[in-house]
Amino acid sequence: MVLSYRKKRRRQEVAEITETILHLYNLLATHDGFYSRKARRFGLREGHRRWLQHEAMLQALPLLRRAAEMASKRSHSNSRLTIVEYGSAHGSNSIEPLEAMLPLTEASQIMLLLSDRPQNDFNTLANTISSWIDGRDAAQSLFLGMIPRSFYRPVVPSRTVDVGFSLSCLHHLCRLPTKADLQPVQANQDLCLFLRLRASELATGGSLVMSLVGRASSGRENYAGPVDACRRAMGQMVEAGLVPGSVAAAFRVPTYDRSVTELRAALDEMSDDWEILELREAAVLHPAFADLRQRQSGQCDDVSRWYADAVIDWLMAVCAGYFLKAVRVGLPSEAYSDATAERLLSEWSGRTKQLFLRDHRDEPVFCCYVHVLLRRL
Repeated sequence: MVLSYRKKRRRQEVAEITETILHLYNLLATHDGFYSRKARRFGLREGHRRWLQHEAMLQALPLLRRAAEMASKRSHSNSRLTIVEYGSAHGSNSIEPLEAMLPLTEASQIMLLLSDRPQNDFNTLANTISSWIDGRDAAQSLFLGMIPRSFYRPVVPSRTVDVGFSLSCLHHLCRLPTKADLQPVQANQDLCLFLRLRASELATGGSLVMSLVGRASSGRENYAGPVDACRRAMGQMVEAGLVPGSVAAAFRVPTYDRSVTELRAALDEMSDDWEILELREAAVLHPAFADLRQRQSGQCDDVSRWYADAVIDWLMAVCAGYFLKAVRVGLPSEAYSDATAERLLSEWSGRTKQLFLRDHRDEPVFCCYVHVLLRRL
């Protein structure tokens, strides 16, 4: 009788882990500053160019160039230009957008404002952007400001922004609803709030570029292989008694992937303020897959293992902070220590790599993105 109850309870814990781990579909494009620290922890020191977020940013560059050209035409007699990034993280994916936009404007003075939540790693952001500014040609004077404030609140004074952009962070919600079926409503409210605030901040004729994680119209799941391996690894750990169900219950993240239809519905509500100049859905392929193809010569276990390490280390760099927090909250206080949490994280990572290699060997890792260019009416 006791054994039957324990098995039933263990199956329930596995189900809780499975349901909770589905939130990883949304986690993988997080912009929190914790990402930069955990990227180093998981061997991503080579640079941001290996990250899927960087590939998505490259897709958005044509829209950013178009936004800069519009700003230049609109303010040809004005020697000043103000650019705001909403959700700058550690700044690695901020530089190329700026390098794409700045040559297209004749403004001699550029005000560059980078905003993110107060808990962002602003030290890394300051070092990244300042080093880039110091190495630039001095033809344009660049003035830098950093704003520790959520983009779900006012960030700058009214009518002061010429170009605004937000990359890989608008799937984060203002808050997490108590019930999962309320997430679409919350996501719509949050996007309308974001657009309303930006409408106040952008000057008439100003441009806003948004590049955000979406839900593919084809039904294709984001990061299907890594997330499946991650889910199975967590299930194994629960079955082995390494992680209790209370950890899974604590693993909740306020994110939501919107479909193109949902995005258009929110934009329709804001049609008095914004004109849609471009809205397109695109698939983003993890760049490690191209490296895999270059390295492969027949069936090579070493290359396949390298690829599994690359995509799972990327996954873990993104979600490790949330996992460690869940362990801290979910484990009994007498069982918790920082060393225990790190050991469980390493266990989860190792099992996930093994399962990805076994069940999803050499599979491409895709994510749906939606790229949007708006003009302030």
